[in-house]
Amino acid sequence: MSSSNVQHVSHGNTVAAWTGVLILLVAAGLICLGIVFAQPFLWVPGVIGVPAGGFAWAALNRAGYGEEPR
Repeated sequence: MSSSNVQHVSHGNTVAAWTGVLILLVAAGLICLGIVFAQPFLWVPGVIGVPAGGFAWAALNRAGYGEEPR
């Protein structure tokens, strides 16, 4: 197999993916802590953070920080 036929697969290791996952993990942690300690000031930002993580992931992907289409 020649090197020109080999495609690099990033397995999602991109700036867009890592940023989105980090935001989602922090949001999930805030939701968990807010529910366990019955504190709305913890879980409300977590609930807001979930769509923010998805939006950040999609926005960075469109900005060119994600995996290139095959």
